[in-house]
Amino acid sequence: MLTLTPDARLAIVGLVEPVDPDGHGGVRIAVADASNGQGPQLGLALADGPAPGDSVIDEEGARVFLDQPATQLLDEATLDVRIDREAQQVDFYLA
Repeated sequence: MLTLTPDARLAIVGLVEPVDPDGHGGVRIAVADASNGQGPQLGLALADGPAPGDSVIDEEGARVFLDQPATQLLDEATLDVRIDREAQQVDFYLA
């Protein structure tokens, strides 16, 4: 199952909490077929809740919803984050 670093957990909570005060939302990772022939691409977006069939990871209030292909693809991966405070940018990546 996908694991989250402490920084990734904090970043997810920081992104979701202002737009979802009820605590039901999170980020959703889904696989999309790549039209460039380089294999599947992962998309990450804020979500109000899991879609039907999603796996749910909830680590200390950081909720991640994975569609079934992403669940299989990221089975042993770790989600981490780089935060650029100057540019006010958060980049998630797989470690």
